[in-house]
Amino acid sequence: ISHKQGFRPGYSRTEGAWILSLNKRMYSVSTLAECATKCNTETLFTCRTFMYDENDSECWTAAANSKTENIMRRRNTALYEKNEYLLECANGIGTDYRGTKSRTKSEQVCQRWDASYPHRPKYVFN
Repeated sequence: ISHKQGFRPGYSRTEGAWILSLNKRMYSVSTLAECATKCNTETLFTCRTFMYDENDSECWTAAANSKTENIMRRRNTALYEKNEYLLECANGIGTDYRGTKSRTKSEQVCQRWDASYPHRPKYVFN
């Protein structure tokens, strides 16, 4: 993908791949860049991945990635994963976590560190 098409670096691309995640959201878009923007501005969850189907002009944003969910092959699609969430690490006290865990031990989807909904945080970071 060239920068002329408006696609920002920072993603790993897998051609013909689709993530099997229950926590995803579909948008109708015109371009790949528009799909990337949907992922970057997602409000329902922290978007770690998006899938783009150019033939159907569909964009699917997802909270999971290939480290946490199964991937299947799907024609005419491409999977874009944010590189920062493919890292196997956590830094500091967790406020800048970029690891692969997106669910709790009880399988609840994790919320953003700075969110107070749906769960009140037990810790406050200054």
